[in-house]
Amino acid sequence: MLSRREAMQLRLFVCKLDLNSFMTIMNSSENIGKGFRRLN
Repeated sequence: MLSRREAMQLRLFVCKLDLNSFMTIMNSSENIGKGFRRLN
């Protein structure tokens, strides 16, 4: 998981490495696990 800022930085970094690469970026409505909401 990345913040919007981190995602943009990663996107720019990947573009500089390989112009033919691709990424899938998706929004998340729920995050469960260490550092997030507990799984009950």
